[in-house]
Amino acid sequence: MNKRWIAAPFAAIAVAVPYFIAPKAETAYENALAELNHYMDKMGFPVVVERVGYKKGFLGSEAVSRIQLARFLDDSSDPQDCLDIVTEVKHGYGELLQGRWADTTTTIKPLSEQADCSLGMLYQEEQDFADFYQQAFGADGPAIINAHFKFNGATSIDYITDSFHIDHQTEADSVKGHVTEMRGILDLNEARDHVAIAIDWPGFSLLLQSDADNVQVDLTHYSLTGDQQQIYPYLWVGNGKQQVDGLTVQDKGPGGTAFHLGSFMLTSESAIKENKLHYTTNMSLDEATLDHHQLGSLLLELHFSDIDAEALNSLQSTFNDWLLSFQTEDLNAVKPLDQSALAEDIKKIAATSKIEITKLDYHINDHRAHIDGNANLINVDTIPADQMGLSPLSYLGHLQLALNAELDEPWVNSVTTIASQVYAKQAGMDAEVAQSIKDQMIMQFQQIAGQLSAMKYVSYDADKGLYTSQFSLADGKALLNGQVIEIPGLTR
Repeated sequence: MNKRWIAAPFAAIAVAVPYFIAPKAETAYENALAELNHYMDKMGFPVVVERVGYKKGFLGSEAVSRIQLARFLDDSSDPQDCLDIVTEVKHGYGELLQGRWADTTTTIKPLSEQADCSLGMLYQEEQDFADFYQQAFGADGPAIINAHFKFNGATSIDYITDSFHIDHQTEADSVKGHVTEMRGILDLNEARDHVAIAIDWPGFSLLLQSDADNVQVDLTHYSLTGDQQQIYPYLWVGNGKQQVDGLTVQDKGPGGTAFHLGSFMLTSESAIKENKLHYTTNMSLDEATLDHHQLGSLLLELHFSDIDAEALNSLQSTFNDWLLSFQTEDLNAVKPLDQSALAEDIKKIAATSKIEITKLDYHINDHRAHIDGNANLINVDTIPADQMGLSPLSYLGHLQLALNAELDEPWVNSVTTIASQVYAKQAGMDAEVAQSIKDQMIMQFQQIAGQLSAMKYVSYDADKGLYTSQFSLADGKALLNGQVIEIPGLTR
């Protein structure tokens, strides 16, 4: 048998496959636009992504899309706030062998070809902006986005923004520096109800100069990770983490100061239990300095519990419907905020929610000021419907609050040392004057603390050098360290 006849069907299949895959790739592109617009609409973002054109090819295609900012009661004669992007769609054998319908690479269409968009018009009319854009990003623009559409319906997206130098000067001021590339990854499952994200950015360094200022700003490494699961249309739960390794702002002028934050971290974790949302967030700052002064570190732990998940989702939906009505050129089309629905959702949320300050610590060296406590609302169902709303004043009479606070004398000494030295430097005073200012601050603190202690509002442990106090509010009655106090608007 002629082997060519055996190979012929396989060759025909190999040639025909891209013809079948090309429509799949186009469908994947259209579905991606539809999903993106649905998400933007649902979350109240005033952005629409439109298909402008699609050139279908054998092993690859090209799509042009327009990112359109919705109009908000403005004049339709103004230039459109939009941006055109170009997507190269690859749907050849390499993508199929790796289990994907298509891979895409998206860049910004050259601004010189976007005359009907406001940014393109700015590029053509403002030479300074055109020179800066061209110098920093070139023809491909500031970002490249890659997406991978898999057979199982999942989508993986990664992007990179170009690093660039800034050297912009006018008669009045100038900006110089370098911004590093940023990389990110976004993974979506087939149902689009689970997302994982990661962003990594080494940072930037900028020098801002003018007749009055000479400021250096440096950001050292920002990162973000997150994993979220959709529970309701407007409610996602999971975990997240953001971190900045360092941020420095320095006045480089004569007698200028330098402020630095080192290792700032924000984490969150949320879950649904018996239709109640539980959310925990932690914030930490390992180091803060002002010139050579150590300002200390900060730690905050907050826990929100028993939040009615359905009511929270409904509340977000009510707000989004209201905000979306502003995306029109007709003032009469704007919908009034549904106050009754809003009041009902807020009442449900307030009736069960609790807040706990697990820890708020401000450390300087080995000494600290500390606060912990909890809060919740009671008898919310007795609040008249016409008084329910976003104003906290409606709920103050129903607030139950308990706080504990303590600080030690060495912490006070450290704070007054820093404050007096910084003040003396700014005022051009010497170290002897700074010490005198510190002594006065400590004397004033001791006088105030002594008066509060005599009134039994504060307890003082001389052996430990520790000040403590407790505050509570319940049933319209406020106690400070066990002593009744009056607070206008809170107590009765």
